[in-house]
Amino acid sequence: MRRLRALKPTENRQTIPFCSGEEAWFWCCRCRLGDREKFCRQDNQNAKSCETNDIYISLRRLQYKGLIGPDHIKILVRFGMEQIPPSSRFGASHLQCFLWREAIDCLEQELRSKGIVE
Repeated sequence: MRRLRALKPTENRQTIPFCSGEEAWFWCCRCRLGDREKFCRQDNQNAKSCETNDIYISLRRLQYKGLIGPDHIKILVRFGMEQIPPSSRFGASHLQCFLWREAIDCLEQELRSKGIVE
């Protein structure tokens, strides 16, 4: 298995926060899919103010606090890997949509407190 090297923002690059928790989650999943180097090079002009582990650790912290459960995690991972939020118009159940929204709202609040989301 190939090891990916971490791309750290340099002092010359300006970092920008994410607009939403959903955007941060999709970015995290995309980077962890294996396209990290290619995707991060394309996004070089808009360097993000965090690493994927910062988002992952925030998610685990929410789970540890009991704010989100295993069902939330399953939904986040499934639709994060698909890179699209669940929609009842495209076959997702109302429960999936509810769990997604609840988890994303909790994640966004956590990331906002860290300055990762505006």
